[in-house]
Amino acid sequence: MGMPAFVYRWFFAAHGVRSMKRNILGFVGIAPVQMTLVGGVGHVAPARASALLERMRRLGGAAR
Repeated sequence: MGMPAFVYRWFFAAHGVRSMKRNILGFVGIAPVQMTLVGGVGHVAPARASALLERMRRLGGAAR
């Protein structure tokens, strides 16, 4: 997302992620659900973007 992750988590209470977790994933019985928020990616250097993508790949692979 474009805003810093801590702003979304603390000021907006991560409302979009929480509602998806509760209303969609919880409804069909998917649990536990962990969320990783990555913010401020609207204008990052290519090296930083690559590092963030690799982090998401590792986190996605760890869930399997």
